[in-house]
Amino acid sequence: MILFLLIAVCFADDSLLWGQYRPNLLFGMRPNVPESLINGLSWFNSATINGITKVRHETENIPEIKKLAHSAYDVRLGGRQIIQDQGNALTLLTDLVKSEDGLAWELRITGKQHKDSIQSIIFYTGIEGHETKSDSSIQISKETKKNLSNKGISGDIEILGSDPTLGGKFRMVITEGEGEKPEHDHEHYDNKPPSNSFYAGLTVPTEMMWQMRKIYATMLQKEVQQFIEEYGDSSLDIPVYSIFSLNNQYKEGANVHLVQKTFQGDFSFNIKFHPADSLADKKKYAEFFDQPFKQRFTNLMLKQEDKFNNAYTLNKPFNEMMYHTFANELLSSVSGGIGFFHGDSVIDSDYGIAQSQPRSLFSGTPSRTFFPRGFYWDQGFTALSLKDYDPDLVLDMLVSWMDTMDDDGWIEREQILGDEGRSRVPEEFQVQSPEIANPPTLIMALSHLEFTPKQKKVLKKLYPKLRQHFDWFVTTQKGEIELYDREFHSDEVYRWRGKSAEHIFASGFDDYPRAPDISDGEIHVDLMSWVGASANSMAKIAEYLGKDEEAEMYMRIMNGVKTNLANNHWSDEYKSFCDIGVDDFEEDKHECHVGYVTLLPFALKLVEEDDAHLVDILEQIRDPEQLWSEYGVRSLSKSDEFFGTGENYWRGSIWVNVNYLILDALKHYSRPESIASFEVKTLSAEIYNELRRNLVDNVYKHWLKTNTVWESYDGLTGAQRGAKCFTGWTALTANIMFGEEITVTEPVEEVQEDEVTEKTEKTEESEQSEETEESTESEESTTDDDSEKADIESIEEEIEEEIEHEDL
Repeated sequence: MILFLLIAVCFADDSLLWGQYRPNLLFGMRPNVPESLINGLSWFNSATINGITKVRHETENIPEIKKLAHSAYDVRLGGRQIIQDQGNALTLLTDLVKSEDGLAWELRITGKQHKDSIQSIIFYTGIEGHETKSDSSIQISKETKKNLSNKGISGDIEILGSDPTLGGKFRMVITEGEGEKPEHDHEHYDNKPPSNSFYAGLTVPTEMMWQMRKIYATMLQKEVQQFIEEYGDSSLDIPVYSIFSLNNQYKEGANVHLVQKTFQGDFSFNIKFHPADSLADKKKYAEFFDQPFKQRFTNLMLKQEDKFNNAYTLNKPFNEMMYHTFANELLSSVSGGIGFFHGDSVIDSDYGIAQSQPRSLFSGTPSRTFFPRGFYWDQGFTALSLKDYDPDLVLDMLVSWMDTMDDDGWIEREQILGDEGRSRVPEEFQVQSPEIANPPTLIMALSHLEFTPKQKKVLKKLYPKLRQHFDWFVTTQKGEIELYDREFHSDEVYRWRGKSAEHIFASGFDDYPRAPDISDGEIHVDLMSWVGASANSMAKIAEYLGKDEEAEMYMRIMNGVKTNLANNHWSDEYKSFCDIGVDDFEEDKHECHVGYVTLLPFALKLVEEDDAHLVDILEQIRDPEQLWSEYGVRSLSKSDEFFGTGENYWRGSIWVNVNYLILDALKHYSRPESIASFEVKTLSAEIYNELRRNLVDNVYKHWLKTNTVWESYDGLTGAQRGAKCFTGWTALTANIMFGEEITVTEPVEEVQEDEVTEKTEKTEESEQSEETEESTESEESTTDDDSEKADIESIEEEIEEEIEHEDL
């Protein structure tokens, strides 16, 4: 924890302080510090008594929520979220604008609904950890308290507070808003007229503050009971929005404050927050809020658009506006899915099941509706999604992940922190074991960043943790050599821990078919590949930091892995790199199920460029009876006996993250400077271009159809599968659109070496012969010249004699 605090201090950025860092809620805001001010939103249709059964708060996998996405969002600036709630006949927009320093913000809640529809909206705010913090407080202002009555509050509501995590005092205003209010002729209507806002102040233990929907439901029960006692049978004709409402009671020392508003038809209201520790603060942020919200929001959207366009270029055939909208929503939703989490976890330690010490994590999430927490290998792909858009943000998240590492170098593959985190996970999956690894994509992601001098300082401080984590990985996941009397080039052999008869959750490819027996003699080709790729990444980082000897050590590990893969894992029968198992006589045998596991040495670029097996791998990828489909590369061969069986999770469906790696490898082997054969380059380019189009077209088609992207896609039909809102790595579809189509130019005809030598010798002989001839000709020419000169002189003498004779 100390290391993270030191790094955080030197790399602190207030522009990241506030954000929608509660991704498990449909809308929730908080700062990225523990035990601080949290905010949330809830709503329900209050036109009928049945509306109370559809109170919205958490991002549950609700089919009636047809869209949950950020159309344009930047963690540092703000942006827009769209929620289409078909069950409540409501479209909700949450538009957030942050101040330039990141410390103040304004949120506009806009509702679009039928003119006769009635909606109740509840906003709440509260301070965590109030039980142990004497210097924090939160209460409604004196003016608001004066306006409070049993009938509610008219006008704006002001909340004042103080908390050390936010630098001192703060001020929040919930505006009265705009929109029609419903009317009713029941006498109870006058007791709680919806023209007012309803309010409640509560004292809630920190560990229960995340359960606001349950707390709200408990409060409503009391209100309904009182209504029935007072009106009896006449309760059949009731103004629902007046009964299902807060009690308008202020409680001294309350640490949570709720405000409820009811509207008929379209509506909007704003929530403003800013520090208020001094007069300078008040003046500074008054200027921020004085500018019309619409103008500030428009400026924000233009900034986000410029930042997106500066980071990315959409290339054909995806360089059209419709794909631009798609790509921006994908990457904005990745940013909108970033969360700040704090709490303990459940560990299977040497002393039995125990709670860890509380810790914090700043991380992306795979899916807000189904997996609203941090996953180790998903985070590496999230980092790849955003590395060109906001590399500082990516580095902050990776640093936070590394800070969760224990003293031995282990990082929990699934970060289930606190009671709130555990509430979304079945009990049998909550316990984490220090023996279980996960694909080390964090190291891979770090090696892809282009570091500025400031970032290099952070990386230098982070490097010892990276080294410790890598050491833990290769030590705990080591495979057996001596026990089975094996002949390997090096001892770089590895086996996933935690395998069961049906699963290896540690691998990430949960139900991918493996050897039917559980044996410590197995060697897993995908783990071998991850170690090799991680060693290569560590070598790059070490070299960048000037640690040449360590870089050489990591290169030796990578080369050892590559050699063992080539010598021991290749199967001529399956034309693939395969797992190694042991038979009844404890002899090695290949365990091969063609798919993502067997492709990983290729996908992580561990196959030498001049390896003859590359053609086999490429033809296998392109084979429609095995891995190729019109929608992407399948996770398991269509011809495999386990294709589409059992849970059918990683048994044939199409996953964008591995397709992204395959595309990256195809680009690598087709590049002009590669020593791969022309056949490999051409085939790689052809597959790359077609796969890129197929994958993007399918994800885009289902985004248009369903308003979201999905965990995976069917390997036969391309239909969506699994969890929706899966922007954790399906958002890499946008990055794939930023790539360019590949063209391979046919090389100039090569000449054999002996032919070159022969031609050279002939050329030299010819040149020597020409030189000799030239020399002879030159000598002959010289002789002729001398003879000619003598002849001329003789003639001249004769002429002179003749002249003299004539004179005589």
